[in-house]
Amino acid sequence: MHNRLQLLLLFFIIIFHANMNPLHPSSLHQHLPFNRQSNMNLSTSFKYICTAMAVSSVTSQASSTVFVTSTTYTGNLGGLTGADAKCQARADAAGLPGTYMAWLSDSTGSPDTRFVKSTGPYTLVDDTIIAANWDDLIDGTLPLSINLDEIGSLMLFSSPTNVWSTTASDGTRASNSHCNDWSSSLTSDVAGVASLLNAAFVPLYPDNCGSNVYRLYCFEQIGVPTVSASSLPFGILIFHFCTIKLSSFIHNTIF
Repeated sequence: MHNRLQLLLLFFIIIFHANMNPLHPSSLHQHLPFNRQSNMNLSTSFKYICTAMAVSSVTSQASSTVFVTSTTYTGNLGGLTGADAKCQARADAAGLPGTYMAWLSDSTGSPDTRFVKSTGPYTLVDDTIIAANWDDLIDGTLPLSINLDEIGSLMLFSSPTNVWSTTASDGTRASNSHCNDWSSSLTSDVAGVASLLNAAFVPLYPDNCGSNVYRLYCFEQIGVPTVSASSLPFGILIFHFCTIKLSSFIHNTIF
């Protein structure tokens, strides 16, 4: 709603400025070689502008929720698919809508290859923004650590504070240590472990896959912007007034 109000204000400022400062036809034709075809092209361009403004007013890029699991697991997670299922189970139990995947890497994939790279913000379950978009998420720095679980409990000082990862800050695989593709609980296998205390959420050191139980980072997968049905009347209103005012503007200043 805040963005739509800003768009509406900008629209009326543009229209007000056009009404208060109309172009004089003689000066306009002096600098621009208008003819019937160019006028039609200009009219079409203005219609595209109106359409873009209307579409922008009814679409929004939803945020992607991120949490660390309240439950812990050995390194035998059932592969990346099993880890994703564990994230989804925690989200469902907490009543969080959407599809969730684990921030994990192995020989079969990584967040860089598996995740939807959202153009919208990434937030904790309390709506605190940790990154403006995917590029911001993987730039190596976060304003704070991912330390809230699926119900919003602070896990910063909860034992254990470690998280299975083997994923670099840019979302790619950090090493070949991944508990045999997250399918082994043998103590001889190792995996990269991150810490809730680390805002970059990158692997700090390897640890045994069977003798330790750690948490998972879970990310909601959100892609394209969505259309809000409640915003459709607003978008129609924007398009209607935009086309009327711009058509009048073209007629009065050019023809």
